[in-house]
Amino acid sequence: MKGPIVAILLAFSFCMLSACSHTELNRRHFENAAKFGFEANRFTTADFVIYGAAKTEKSLSDTLIVYIEGDGSAWRRKDEPGRDPTPRNPLALWLALKDPAAKILYLARPGQFQRAGDPRCLSSYWSLARYSEKVVKTFSTIIDRVKKEMLVQKIGMVGYSGGGVLATLLAAYRDDVCWLATVASNLDHKSWCVQHKVTPLKDSLEPKKFADKLQNIPQIHFAGGRDQIVPPMTIQSYIDELPEKDFIKIIVEEQFDHYCCWRKEWPRLLRMIPGR
Repeated sequence: MKGPIVAILLAFSFCMLSACSHTELNRRHFENAAKFGFEANRFTTADFVIYGAAKTEKSLSDTLIVYIEGDGSAWRRKDEPGRDPTPRNPLALWLALKDPAAKILYLARPGQFQRAGDPRCLSSYWSLARYSEKVVKTFSTIIDRVKKEMLVQKIGMVGYSGGGVLATLLAAYRDDVCWLATVASNLDHKSWCVQHKVTPLKDSLEPKKFADKLQNIPQIHFAGGRDQIVPPMTIQSYIDELPEKDFIKIIVEEQFDHYCCWRKEWPRLLRMIPGR
């Protein structure tokens, strides 16, 4: 019993240390979001504490646009999870702040922006199980809650990097997603892990296995021509698995990489999303 107990204590101490180390980062990013009309939220569910922010303006729109953050600092090394997955530069949040839509929900990922005392902080949910059914169901529960509060009927999904994988899985899981957009997203994460020689995400769901539920949802997938983290072929590999492609586009921005220049060009790219 000693070994498992020590492992649990170490995992807990890592979580506590990382949570304390990012208290200031948490405050700074969400204070900035407040300048754009977003209110910070802390969603407590049966399995996780998820941080996010929401904007609600008076509007006749019946669509809530959901932005999901990337994986952040998920790994210390190829075979060792990081102590804190909080992104230094939360790009999905920046994209949400650039979006002029009236009703927006931004969601960070499990373990990101955690504070000292937050429960349910397990590194598996930002490593091997980062796209697990439990995570998908948790995010869907939060979306249901906000959807009811905002009195909307439809959902538009946007995900950056690994957040795009979750956005795609949510589109397959739900029946109210009217369009899906991803940015630099490792949609075929199985082949992506092989390419980078990293530990396979064995406890995660694969979007391409839900092709029958996804093929009729309008989708646009943005890729960076210079992206060496998620090259366009990783996204194309997912698209190739869909039998019907009438509603699916891949847009390669040749001068972009994994980080540049999505934030700057997001207003232009937003206009390309079908169904907005």
